[in-house]
Amino acid sequence: MEVRLLNGNEIQWAVQTANEVFEYCDRNCVKSQDEIRQHYDYVRPEVLWQEQNAGRLILWGAFENGQMCAVSAMQNVGHITMLYVRPPYQRRGLGSWLLNEMRGFADHVLHLPRVTVNVTPVAYAPFFYRRGFQMIPGMPFNTPYVSLEQPLVNSMMQKNISTKAILLVTAVTLLLCFGVGVIVTVLHMMG
Repeated sequence: MEVRLLNGNEIQWAVQTANEVFEYCDRNCVKSQDEIRQHYDYVRPEVLWQEQNAGRLILWGAFENGQMCAVSAMQNVGHITMLYVRPPYQRRGLGSWLLNEMRGFADHVLHLPRVTVNVTPVAYAPFFYRRGFQMIPGMPFNTPYVSLEQPLVNSMMQKNISTKAILLVTAVTLLLCFGVGVIVTVLHMMG
């Protein structure tokens, strides 16, 4: 199995994969024609290509024997817009693998503090809950989706160390070095 970033030539394949999974797995769970229209308005080659070409969208694919098994996409602000795994490849960890790729990219390449996702249909929210996502506080409950977020590790570590703490440790270290230097100089002069 190979997971990698997609290039512009593979967008049509990604659209086909996402739409097949949507039709087979998701469409019966979607409650309104508006949600179905939103899916097909977004998951179109020209839309994804334009977003990717402008640097606003990053797409990944999972491949086995040259066949695209799954596709995912994330905006450059850390918002996950697609995560589709073809039925024969479900329950094999591909969704988690793609999610980890997106989180790692958001954390280490984009240096974002969190990733977000609007889960539609709501039936898929437990997948994200099990992987550390939580509801975004203050989001309305009367929507057809659930808005979730997950803080990222490196960003959390960077936030927890304040500038004052770094300056304090630096100052103490410099004072200790200065003190040791003075003591060594005095001992050398006495000896």
